[in-house]
Amino acid sequence: MIKNRLLAVWVAAMYCLSAEAFSQDASWYKYFTGTIDKYPVTLHLYKSGNNYEGFYYYNSRGEPIELGNGKLNSGKLALPAYTTPGEESFEGILTNNSFIGSWKSGKKVLPFTLALTQVQPSFDYIFVTGNRKIKKKEAYDREELTYTASSIWPQKGPPDSLTYFLKKIIRREFDTKEDTAAIGNILLRKKKEFLYPAKRGDEYEVNESLRVAYQNKNLLSLSHFIYTDMGGAHGIYGTSYFCFDWPNKRQLNLGDIIDTLTIRPFIPGILEKYFRKKYALDEKQALNETLLVEQIPMTDNVLITSKGIGFNYAPYEIGPFAMGDILIFVPYKEFEGFLKPSFKKLLQ
Repeated sequence: MIKNRLLAVWVAAMYCLSAEAFSQDASWYKYFTGTIDKYPVTLHLYKSGNNYEGFYYYNSRGEPIELGNGKLNSGKLALPAYTTPGEESFEGILTNNSFIGSWKSGKKVLPFTLALTQVQPSFDYIFVTGNRKIKKKEAYDREELTYTASSIWPQKGPPDSLTYFLKKIIRREFDTKEDTAAIGNILLRKKKEFLYPAKRGDEYEVNESLRVAYQNKNLLSLSHFIYTDMGGAHGIYGTSYFCFDWPNKRQLNLGDIIDTLTIRPFIPGILEKYFRKKYALDEKQALNETLLVEQIPMTDNVLITSKGIGFNYAPYEIGPFAMGDILIFVPYKEFEGFLKPSFKKLLQ
């Protein structure tokens, strides 16, 4: 199912704001920790205008669950989760330092209490959006062009710190060769180039966001979501994940985590096992009755946490567009004997 966040874009014109001058009321990122009932959880919450999104996970499982299209009304925030079958949500009172209320899944209701927690490195969250009506003489198939982008941005740190390293990664993800520009200025420039192109392009709408999906003292996983409308029956979107080794300031690939050559013959069976579990697929039902493939291949697009690996597939990669991004989370117990020794140290 196409994510509802694409239907809830807050539109404004912000042509003159730098990252440093950007209003903290318009956008922010907060890291909450607490419990759902007696179970410890972590919440990464992002505000863009009046839209709230993020990720949460049970600390014992470490599997991020995406939240989105939340709205704040008189201090009360309703925040649904992108789950299968999709009946999960948070509803509660959000303040500057806490989020307290009820977590619901189907008919099950549990209390939750979350408190703002300071972590290092800490991040700002920059949000830029704008649109432009299209004149008929420009011969576009749409009535307007729309650009929306948001990104985390590390707060100040010395040139040799992890902060400096992450800024280089974020600039790379937004396809810029600028070495010193702040992310707000980069996004404002990209918005201007999109809304007022030197020559007509094929894109009518771009919506992208770069966020923290998981973080602990040794590991960081970033989520980069991109949606593009190129004038077809529907837009195209997908999520890429980028994972980092905190102590050594390096990006982690799947080959840095597991012995991909040795485990390759076993991967399709492992992925099928957890896909069936997530989507409640009967063992007698063939995969290609639900997916576009007979077996699920290994992918390098992975989300890394302290508890397991999430293998992510964009729409049409293994499944129909209606299924959206397919994230198959596999706990490390399935990779026993295949984990790289250097990575096992990070987990310890």
